[in-house]
Amino acid sequence: MATFWQRIYNNGAKKFGIAGVGAVGCCPAYRLKNKTECFSAANDLSAKYNEALQSMLKEWQLEKKDMSYSYFDTYAANQDLVHNPTSYGIKILPFVPLHYNWCRYWILGHHSSDKLFNITIFG
Repeated sequence: MATFWQRIYNNGAKKFGIAGVGAVGCCPAYRLKNKTECFSAANDLSAKYNEALQSMLKEWQLEKKDMSYSYFDTYAANQDLVHNPTSYGIKILPFVPLHYNWCRYWILGHHSSDKLFNITIFG
């Protein structure tokens, strides 16, 4: 991971916008396998990756005084979407199992993720 960012930096990039990994265990395939619950082992790996990424970026910024970055916590944003879908315009139909509702959201092209991004980034 560090080698990748170092190569980009060596080619002149000094400002970065970096998004962490989302809650992979909450994708529809995992939720369906777990009877609509997120797969915690996959989410734990996502969280560990994000912690390592943020730690690396902080250390790297101390070394490279001319480098700056913005970090977007995709995992937290994704978790909020999973646990509060109606606040992003996703209708949960009470007579339909949750994984079908979630797959419906996923298939419709993540239309609510744009709203989530705008709310999270721009307030």
